[in-house]
Amino acid sequence: MAFDGFANVWTPVCFSKSLSATGPLHREVAGERIVLFRTPAGVGALMDACPHRGASLARGTVTAQGNLRCGMHGWVFNGAGDCLEVPWNNVSPSTRRRLAARSLPVVEAGELIWLFTGLRADAPPVIPELLCDPRPSRQHLAQLWPVHWTRVIENLLDPTHVGFVHPSTVGRGPLRQALKGSQLRMRRHEHKDGFMLSWETSDSKSEFQGLYWTPPNGWQHRVPNQSKFTAQMVWAVPVSRIETLVLFVALRPRSQRWPYRFLLNTVDRLVLHEDRRAIESQSPGPIEEAIHELNVPTDVGSLAFRDWYNKHCASSSAMMGPG
Repeated sequence: MAFDGFANVWTPVCFSKSLSATGPLHREVAGERIVLFRTPAGVGALMDACPHRGASLARGTVTAQGNLRCGMHGWVFNGAGDCLEVPWNNVSPSTRRRLAARSLPVVEAGELIWLFTGLRADAPPVIPELLCDPRPSRQHLAQLWPVHWTRVIENLLDPTHVGFVHPSTVGRGPLRQALKGSQLRMRRHEHKDGFMLSWETSDSKSEFQGLYWTPPNGWQHRVPNQSKFTAQMVWAVPVSRIETLVLFVALRPRSQRWPYRFLLNTVDRLVLHEDRRAIESQSPGPIEEAIHELNVPTDVGSLAFRDWYNKHCASSSAMMGPG
């Protein structure tokens, strides 16, 4: 069994620029060690344990042919996990077929490397259309947070925290409204790839629409009254039960002047830092342990996420078997 609590789902695991053509890259996803490397066909993903003696394949090298050579005994594997070479041994092709490494489905799209946490994927990953559009400029941030990934998603689906967690950055207006006694009415709208949240305040006639959740761990914020190329995206990738890799993408129109984009990028970093500090203070970590927490009507987004997580993810495991 593998990928406990996060099995049989697609998730990005790194930015494309993190994976060079000359060497393998180690990643840990839901407690499982993964090695990524570039192949002639694109990207290969293997469980990061050589089937010979369990050595980390990420310590190896990528050959000129785009295969992965183990750094301990020199066994060579392709992106499908097939064993191509066993140094010092005259091994027949039929025997080599039994020496395969465990491979995983992997896709490169939208400047991200996407991994499926199971043997076979019935469908491709859901990739935001805007992410594959070359027209907007991009800021990429990758941060390791000492929190459970579910807490990150809940925070992103909770607009009521903005004024109190971000009072000096993006939360000044919401904080003033909250302290004046404004009420927030939230709605959840289902769509084919998850749900969208909208809300309106008691002192405003306009409805804000723009928070999207895509299972299992994707979030998107479309900024209102801005260019269609303005958006923020986050994926909370579980490393372990106590660590999460936060992959952040900010999309902005290339027409924006560079100093303004630089300022916005700086604010993004500050906001992420504020979110991290708040989430680190939460106890317990995983939401399945938060059985004594109390809820109110504005928790509609986090409650919908909890319901999905408890039904489809919390108890999941992948049957892997030999390579």
